Amino acid sequence: MGPRINHSRPSYAKYSFKGPSSTPLVDISADGKVGAGMTVITPLKEAHHRSLILAIFTSCGRARFMDEKYFDTCTALAGSGPAFVALVLEAMADGGVMMGLPRAEALELAAQSTCPSINDFDTS
Repeated sequence: MGPRINHSRPSYAKYSFKGPSSTPLVDISADGKVGAGMTVITPLKEAHHRSLILAIFTSCGRARFMDEKYFDTCTALAGSGPAFVALVLEAMADGGVMMGLPRAEALELAAQSTCPSINDFDTS
Protein backbone atom coordinates (compact mmCIF):
# COMPACT_ATOMS: atom_id res chain seq x y z
CA MET A 1 0.00 0.00 0.00
CA GLY A 2 1.37 3.42 -0.97
CA PRO A 3 1.65 6.49 1.23
CA ARG A 4 -1.49 8.30 2.22
CA ILE A 5 -2.09 11.42 0.17
CA ASN A 6 -2.45 13.70 3.18
CA HIS A 7 1.01 12.65 4.43
CA SER A 8 2.82 13.18 1.11
CA ARG A 9 1.24 16.51 0.24
CA PRO A 10 3.50 19.58 0.43
CA SER A 11 2.26 22.58 2.37
CA TYR A 12 1.03 25.53 0.34
CA ALA A 13 -0.24 27.56 3.29
CA LYS A 14 1.62 30.61 2.01
CA TYR A 15 -0.60 30.57 -1.08
CA SER A 16 -3.92 29.67 0.54
CA PHE A 17 -7.12 30.62 -1.23
CA LYS A 18 -9.83 31.54 1.26
CA GLY A 19 -13.53 31.22 0.68
CA PRO A 20 -15.58 28.92 -1.55
CA SER A 21 -15.51 31.31 -4.53
CA SER A 22 -11.71 31.47 -4.34
CA THR A 23 -11.05 27.74 -4.50
CA PRO A 24 -9.80 26.92 -7.99
CA LEU A 25 -11.00 23.81 -9.75
CA VAL A 26 -8.41 22.49 -12.16
CA ASP A 27 -8.54 19.97 -15.00
CA ILE A 28 -5.30 19.17 -16.83
CA SER A 29 -4.84 16.91 -19.82
CA ALA A 30 -2.31 14.08 -19.70
CA ASP A 31 -0.06 15.78 -22.26
CA GLY A 32 1.22 18.03 -19.49
CA LYS A 33 4.06 15.61 -18.86
CA VAL A 34 5.60 16.66 -22.21
CA GLY A 35 4.79 20.37 -21.91
CA ALA A 36 1.81 20.15 -24.25
CA GLY A 37 -0.97 19.96 -21.69
CA MET A 38 -4.13 22.03 -21.65
CA THR A 39 -5.31 23.08 -18.21
CA VAL A 40 -8.72 24.56 -17.52
CA ILE A 41 -9.16 26.49 -14.28
CA THR A 42 -12.22 28.09 -12.75
CA PRO A 43 -11.99 31.89 -12.71
CA LEU A 44 -10.50 33.50 -9.62
CA LYS A 45 -11.36 37.01 -8.47
CA GLU A 46 -7.98 38.12 -7.19
CA ALA A 47 -5.31 39.00 -9.78
CA HIS A 48 -2.50 37.66 -7.57
CA HIS A 49 -4.19 34.26 -7.36
CA ARG A 50 -4.82 34.19 -11.12
CA SER A 51 -1.20 34.98 -11.92
CA LEU A 52 0.09 32.42 -9.40
CA ILE A 53 -2.16 29.66 -10.76
CA LEU A 54 -1.24 30.54 -14.35
CA ALA A 55 2.46 30.43 -13.49
CA ILE A 56 2.05 26.96 -12.04
CA PHE A 57 0.01 25.44 -14.85
CA THR A 58 1.61 27.10 -17.86
CA SER A 59 4.80 25.29 -16.83
CA CYS A 60 3.26 22.12 -18.28
CA GLY A 61 1.51 23.58 -21.33
CA ARG A 62 -1.31 26.05 -21.74
CA ALA A 63 -3.87 27.22 -19.21
CA ARG A 64 -7.20 28.95 -19.59
CA PHE A 65 -9.80 30.21 -17.13
CA MET A 66 -13.28 28.86 -17.89
CA ASP A 67 -16.52 28.51 -16.00
CA GLU A 68 -17.02 25.20 -14.21
CA LYS A 69 -20.03 24.37 -16.38
CA TYR A 70 -17.61 23.65 -19.26
CA PHE A 71 -15.36 21.22 -17.36
CA ASP A 72 -17.01 17.99 -18.50
CA THR A 73 -16.80 19.06 -22.13
CA CYS A 74 -13.20 20.23 -21.73
CA THR A 75 -12.30 16.92 -20.13
CA ALA A 76 -13.89 14.98 -22.98
CA LEU A 77 -12.19 17.08 -25.65
CA ALA A 78 -8.72 17.49 -24.15
CA GLY A 79 -8.67 14.09 -22.48
CA SER A 80 -9.91 12.03 -25.42
CA GLY A 81 -8.44 14.14 -28.21
CA PRO A 82 -4.97 12.55 -28.14
CA ALA A 83 -6.52 9.08 -28.47
CA PHE A 84 -8.51 10.15 -31.52
CA VAL A 85 -5.43 11.68 -33.13
CA ALA A 86 -3.45 8.50 -32.39
CA LEU A 87 -6.17 6.45 -34.07
CA VAL A 88 -6.00 8.63 -37.20
CA LEU A 89 -2.18 8.39 -37.24
CA GLU A 90 -2.35 4.64 -36.91
CA ALA A 91 -4.83 4.44 -39.80
CA MET A 92 -2.53 6.62 -41.94
CA ALA A 93 0.44 4.39 -41.11
CA ASP A 94 -1.62 1.27 -41.86
CA GLY A 95 -2.35 2.71 -45.30
CA GLY A 96 1.36 3.24 -45.86
CA VAL A 97 2.13 -0.32 -44.80
CA MET A 98 -0.58 -1.63 -47.14
CA MET A 99 1.18 0.22 -49.97
CA GLY A 100 4.51 -1.41 -49.12
CA LEU A 101 6.23 0.91 -46.59
CA PRO A 102 7.90 -0.56 -43.52
CA ARG A 103 5.86 0.14 -40.34
CA ALA A 104 8.50 2.39 -38.70
CA GLU A 105 8.77 4.65 -41.73
CA ALA A 106 4.99 4.72 -42.22
CA LEU A 107 4.51 5.82 -38.60
CA GLU A 108 7.22 8.48 -38.92
CA LEU A 109 5.71 9.85 -42.13
CA ALA A 110 2.21 9.91 -40.65
CA ALA A 111 3.33 11.64 -37.46
CA GLN A 112 5.50 14.20 -39.22
CA SER A 113 2.79 15.03 -41.73
CA THR A 114 0.44 16.11 -38.94
CA CYS A 115 2.85 18.53 -37.22
CA PRO A 116 2.45 21.38 -39.73
CA SER A 117 -1.31 20.85 -39.83
CA ILE A 118 -1.56 21.08 -36.06
CA ASN A 119 0.58 24.21 -35.98
CA ASP A 120 -1.55 25.81 -38.72
CA PHE A 121 -4.73 24.89 -36.86
CA ASP A 122 -3.52 26.38 -33.58
CA THR A 123 -5.53 29.54 -32.88
CA SER A 124 -3.33 31.27 -30.37
